[in-house]
Amino acid sequence: MPVDWLFLAPSAVTLLWVLRIFFLKNLDKVQLFVICSMVTALLNYFNIGGPGLALFILPLLHFAVRQKVAPHGITKWDVLVLVPSVVLSPFSGTLIFKAFFCLQIASLTVWSFISIDRYNRRLAEFYDSSSPLSAENIQQVLIFSLSAILVTLLGILLPAGLMSVFWIRLTYVLFTAILQFMVGYYTYMMKDAPSISAEVLDTRDSPDVLNESDDDLIRRAIEEELYLDPSISLVSMSEKLGTNRTYLSQSIHSCRGQNFSDFINSLRINRFIETISAKDSDMSIKEAALKSGYNNLQSFYRNFSEIYKMTPKDWMSKHGINPRYQ
Repeated sequence: MPVDWLFLAPSAVTLLWVLRIFFLKNLDKVQLFVICSMVTALLNYFNIGGPGLALFILPLLHFAVRQKVAPHGITKWDVLVLVPSVVLSPFSGTLIFKAFFCLQIASLTVWSFISIDRYNRRLAEFYDSSSPLSAENIQQVLIFSLSAILVTLLGILLPAGLMSVFWIRLTYVLFTAILQFMVGYYTYMMKDAPSISAEVLDTRDSPDVLNESDDDLIRRAIEEELYLDPSISLVSMSEKLGTNRTYLSQSIHSCRGQNFSDFINSLRINRFIETISAKDSDMSIKEAALKSGYNNLQSFYRNFSEIYKMTPKDWMSKHGINPRYQ
């Protein structure tokens, strides 16, 4: 197949992000697998290595997801997903190749999203959603990578006469470049983001449990304002309250009907409301959010919108409060 030089745009974007991420001081395995997937896509744009190389893009991305969310990273069983790709890559263009490629996209995508969902639900029992342990970035990488793959498939399926129209090809290529930029951006944002810690995986628990009711325990957690600590976790909060994580988690579910993450973030949003609504307050949205226990504004805006179904600015305008941003 002839090379379409319009693909220099997404290729340049991909290459720049790959180089930027590869030379990060603390490059981890999750990022390494993503950029390997990006390089494979880059080679595929220019038909280097043959069309069969496309079968390795999603498995490498799946490895990145598993490295992030699986308790012990990638296992030998995960590596088995590469076997069909190795076997079928020489048969590009055949019906079985195309059928397997579609099956691979569907199965690995579903498997990856299920893995991320399980991880997020497990994480929410121990940390708030702004934690650096969050799988939010790798989920965004998966979404934009999958979108880029589907756009590429669309370009293949469209009639040749339609794709020969310059402005259609240009729009198609620019859209691909934007998707690849987002993949690189969210991969870069995963820097210094550790995987789930041993305290979550460790099922052992301290036997020390306070002889107090669920209500008293939760009331004390609120009164002592432990939620204002940006690094608070279920384990560290239970230690400060003199109980264990199992009892504290059960108390939160019993009294508030929430997991740990929702519990912490609802208290922080309430504190933000109190802070920004005070008559003598001259704080900006950012200052009030940071004072309420957030160290991540993106998480603050997301949590606020989830609870109030509107942005902080809209809520403040509704209540006659003039928002200040800096």
